[in-house]
This record gives sequence, structure tokens and C-alpha cells, in this order.
Amino acid sequence: MKKNITIVILLAGALALSACSKQQFSINDGSGSLAKDDKHDFIVGGIRQTEVVDAATICSGADKVMSVEVEQTAMNAFLTVVSLGIYAPRQYRVTCGSASTLPSAGE
Repeated sequence: MKKNITIVILLAGALALSACSKQQFSINDGSGSLAKDDKHDFIVGGIRQTEVVDAATICSGADKVMSVEVEQTAMNAFLTVVSLGIYAPRQYRVTCGSASTLPSAGE
């Protein structure tokens, strides 16, 4: 009986830790560099909670924003599982490019 419970717990943990997700929003084409890599802390799984990241301010202009992504990393998932969903962090990244690396409107 103990062996079965251990197997179930290990399988549930493996499933929970493999539940990583990533959403990436590409705004402009071209090359850029990572301008901000941070996390937001949510409580109770983030239910009815929002966080706003102003990528235009981070990149000094909306025309310089290359991409924005949000990710639940393996460590974020682990912390969520260990805290039983009470603490649920999410990682976010903003990539910026300079005006010279962006394609012109005629291209």
C-alpha cells in the first residue's frame, strides 16, 4: 500500500512539474536584446489578479518593443505545487530593439 501511494505521489509531482507554459507575443520583426527579465507574484493561483507590464516604457517607445513573453518555469510550477497553489509566480521578459534594427515601413 505504501509503495502505491509513493508511486502516485511521484507521478503527480512529475506531472505538475512538467506543466510549464510559455506565451510569446512578437510585436516587431528584427533583432533585439533582453531588456527586462522579472517575475510577478500571485496568490491563490492568481485568481482575479492582474499585473501590467508597460513594455513601451521599458523599451523607451512602443516602436522599439520586439516581444513580450510570459512563462511558468519548472521552478515556478514547483513553488506553486509546494505551496498548494497559495503562491504562484510567473516569469516575464521584454525584448527591445533599437530603431536602427527595426525594418522600415517600406520593407
